[in-house]
Amino acid sequence: MPGGTGVDLRGGGSLRVGVQDLLSRHVAVLGSSGQGKSCFTAAVLQQIVRLPGARIVIFDINGEYPDAFELPELPEGAVKQTTLGGTESDSFKIPYYALGRFGLHRLLIPSEKTQRPALSFALEHLNKVQWFPLEKGAGLSSDTRAFLFDDCRQDGAREAANRIQTIRAGTATPVTRWPHMAALAALIAESHGIQPGRNGPERSSFPYSNISPLVTRIHRLSEDPMFTDVVDVDGGAGIGDSLSWTTESSKLVERIFGGKEVDWRVHIINLRHVSHDLTPFILGSLLELYAYELFHRGQREASPTLLVLEEAHHYMRPIGSGEDASTNSLAYERLAKESALNNPRNPHKH
Repeated sequence: MPGGTGVDLRGGGSLRVGVQDLLSRHVAVLGSSGQGKSCFTAAVLQQIVRLPGARIVIFDINGEYPDAFELPELPEGAVKQTTLGGTESDSFKIPYYALGRFGLHRLLIPSEKTQRPALSFALEHLNKVQWFPLEKGAGLSSDTRAFLFDDCRQDGAREAANRIQTIRAGTATPVTRWPHMAALAALIAESHGIQPGRNGPERSSFPYSNISPLVTRIHRLSEDPMFTDVVDVDGGAGIGDSLSWTTESSKLVERIFGGKEVDWRVHIINLRHVSHDLTPFILGSLLELYAYELFHRGQREASPTLLVLEEAHHYMRPIGSGEDASTNSLAYERLAKESALNNPRNPHKH
């Protein structure tokens, strides 16, 4: 197995490490700026990519890695590149619904007690509503205008309550296209904010206040040009005859991480268009989705993969505050633990 040599700058003498020994566990490459972290990582990867059957996925923050794989001995198609966002020929925008329930929970970081159940309801029933852009509201497949809104308006509460009840009863007809991402906010607000009143259903400001930060977050993301450059929030036709989170997310995982068989040896995911503020959420959602897919596939269906997280200090940090922050920071830990269980001899996180 190929390896590398170096010099111990503290104690003197030479060091030699075989690639198999180095990558038989999770590895962190640490150092100050300019000390050669990327060069070292690239040198190791250049040895691995020459091996038939290699499968490497690199999340490249600064767009530095394509040059490292311009190796004449590599077969054609061995290096695949995908740029998240932008207008390059290899650009790709992630459909928001392809992030699946797990990825969207990671993206939207709802609080546990109130917001998470409301978001779960919205995700479960998103395929029952259509979006009306002019009215900025949602309705059932049989509606010709919007009845579900996210602003706690007082008029139309009875009509909105009837539609939420139809959804809860399981009698709403599925739609054929994923709605705009803002439809999540409407479902969250109406399912939690409508309460019984003296004169019938009414939108109550107190329960609405509990979920309004989540509604605001959905709006902030779906209206942020830096986010919409990377994530497609408009909705669209799904894969297959019916809208399925599982089908959409499995397709996204296959697009980024590969399926059972791949015709490339290294896939470079270029993140230079993703702002540092958004990177923890975008990449965290992808890795959360991937961790779930690994668990779902099981050990027999696992494909040994080397996952390289470049400049990890930009995104491997807790998100949120208090107990929610510690929960959100576990996404990367779960991925590392799951990969170690499924592939004890193959590293998954670098």
